[in-house]
Amino acid sequence: MQPDIVLEFKLGEKKTELAVECKWRSKYYKEGIEFASKKQFKRYQEFKNSRQLPVFIVLGIGGTGKNPKRLFIIPIENIKSNFIPINKLENFEKRYFENNFYFDVNTKELK
Repeated sequence: MQPDIVLEFKLGEKKTELAVECKWRSKYYKEGIEFASKKQFKRYQEFKNSRQLPVFIVLGIGGTGKNPKRLFIIPIENIKSNFIPINKLENFEKRYFENNFYFDVNTKELK
């Protein structure tokens, strides 16, 4: 019903929360990815608005759920629906995902 993980991030005096929804799809569908139902997408947006914290969709495509061929980190505010076209997805690709993730508390970006 809500994102998979809510994390609290502390760095010195700064403290913030972020939420992550993890998804995996084996392949593209109709030139893109449907990562959730329309109702679920709306719940993610409502969660973001009610909690006032960044929500990210971390989406793996191809390979396996444990080891996808491609990985994308998509801020929920950057998408308008539960379907993301391939050309829009490419803006959010994490190219070297064997490295750790990094959350920038100032810009609220997950990289």
